[in-house]
Amino acid sequence: MLIRILFCALLQVCVPTCVVLAANQSESTEKPVALHPAGQRVLQTPNWREGVRNLGESLQAYAFEINAPPFPDGEIDVFTENLGFWIPTLRLDRDIWDGSIEFGSNGTHGNSTTFSVFAGFDLERKTTPGRFDLDLDFAKKRASGILTTHRTLVDIAHFWIRKDNPLSWFAKGGLEYDEFKQFDIRMKANAGLQKMFVDEEQLQLSWRIGAGMSQELGGVDEQVTPEGDFGLIMNRKISSRQSIQVTSDYYPDWSNFSEYRFESKASWKIVIDKEHGWSLKLSMVDRYDSTPHGRRPNDLAYSLVLVWKL
Repeated sequence: MLIRILFCALLQVCVPTCVVLAANQSESTEKPVALHPAGQRVLQTPNWREGVRNLGESLQAYAFEINAPPFPDGEIDVFTENLGFWIPTLRLDRDIWDGSIEFGSNGTHGNSTTFSVFAGFDLERKTTPGRFDLDLDFAKKRASGILTTHRTLVDIAHFWIRKDNPLSWFAKGGLEYDEFKQFDIRMKANAGLQKMFVDEEQLQLSWRIGAGMSQELGGVDEQVTPEGDFGLIMNRKISSRQSIQVTSDYYPDWSNFSEYRFESKASWKIVIDKEHGWSLKLSMVDRYDSTPHGRRPNDLAYSLVLVWKL
């Protein structure tokens, strides 16, 4: 239980910190500043300590420049562009960053009481040698007051992409928390070679091969497991408004190939408002573990969420 609490606290602190640090690495020499949807700059950031002492003086720190020039093309307010009101946030350069934020929820109240929420984001950042990816997937469900799903998946990766070369190196890692697994946290890291063997406008196919390790904390077996990584990635553009993405990875134990993990993600995205970047996404995440230690080996999760493209 202590490990679980520490992990949740670590996510709440580290994930926003990583995003801020990555934003600070932008090619722009200016520090991130708060934005206004009308293109006005905030003169200074709020002083939260003084705000506690004197709320009125703190609010005066949000004075806006008059006739401020608009921001350069490619810079957006990622949190308030579609909300209709302003909040302080960080600047995001669309020439460097790409990705999406997704959210979905449903529930019932009456003869049965249920509630579920799905949230996550998928960010990509262009770097000098290639591309950096950061993904987060969160889901929580209750039925009649009983928790039935509670998981958080965090994945990071970097791809060293060479121009006009189908071969690239990759390094990826992640954390997996699932309250209904036998362990508290699973850590994983892999690196290897990836090759694109089909690169067309409507279809891209890649395979990858590598090696790494995984470790389960708070479970029966906390030993480090050396693993292979054999993966297949597909991106299929059906039309200007529909696309399919599938990623599958097979992680066998190098010491015993009968013990393995299998992870697969698939999504079907339909654009509903191209101008403002809104889409519907039907997604599936399948995780199989041949050594579940008394639990079911396979977990299949699916959801329909609303996606906002940055």
